[in-house]
Amino acid sequence: MERRDFLAAGIALPGAMRTVLHSPEASDSSKHAPTVRRAPAADEQFEELVRLVEQLMREHEIPGASFGVIKDGQLQMRALGITSVEDPRPVTTDTIFELASLSKTVTATAVMALVEQGKLDLDAPVRRYLPTFRVQDEAVSASVTLRHLLSHSAGWEARYAVEEGEGALGRWVETTEDLVQLSPPG
Repeated sequence: MERRDFLAAGIALPGAMRTVLHSPEASDSSKHAPTVRRAPAADEQFEELVRLVEQLMREHEIPGASFGVIKDGQLQMRALGITSVEDPRPVTTDTIFELASLSKTVTATAVMALVEQGKLDLDAPVRRYLPTFRVQDEAVSASVTLRHLLSHSAGWEARYAVEEGEGALGRWVETTEDLVQLSPPG
């Protein structure tokens, strides 16, 4: 998946979640998922944001960044600088950056928004939403909750041992059935 497709997919997530959660609106989820088109040219507000990012990159000695904004269904993207001082290739809109623990905050925020909307239950088993979810211990596979996942108290040590690139997330999900339970959930 290219970076621009990933950003556009993030906008479509609420519509996809409606379908997964079988909410009343899900009967015609296509009318709820916004159409995102790549913008032919950036507007002045976006250019102002670019200048701000460039300034902050200089102030904080950040070698490179890439970002996108969706406004009125139009995707605007910009790549700035180099990948790293050790590997000074130009950043492109398809450059993959390691987000490390930042993804935890983004995921938790999205989940809590769905909890507030009544579409997710933190104390429901993960299998309510992902029926094929499994780890090595079948009892844990059936009982571990979203709250356990968000609070990192599911009881197993997560590991990421798959080759990066297209389909990496899907390949990693397939490895969760090998996760060994180190302690009970909670």
